[in-house]
Amino acid sequence: MINTQEIIGALIDPLLTALASDDFEEEKFAAIQSTAAPCAELQRCPGGMGHFIAWSDFDLWDAWLRVWALGTVNTEFRAMNALADFTATGDQKSLRGEALDPVFF
Repeated sequence: MINTQEIIGALIDPLLTALASDDFEEEKFAAIQSTAAPCAELQRCPGGMGHFIAWSDFDLWDAWLRVWALGTVNTEFRAMNALADFTATGDQKSLRGEALDPVFF
């Protein structure tokens, strides 16, 4: 879910720009591919599937989950802070910009 959130986050700015200018040229979305490709590769490799590999041993799964969770904290805080800023100010700029530098890569 975090990986999906990051990829969708990376899509927001280029998609809004493309919609505003009616310009959907492929190169405008190239950065998203550079974000999505390593993520997809990670999910295909055994290390990326650690949650499934560890599933049969609760203690191993619990340890794997805790290590994985440490890596997602920055992403979650970034999303929560953007939403809090937008809720407080109503300024849509709070929801833009950081997607250009995804946390998980």
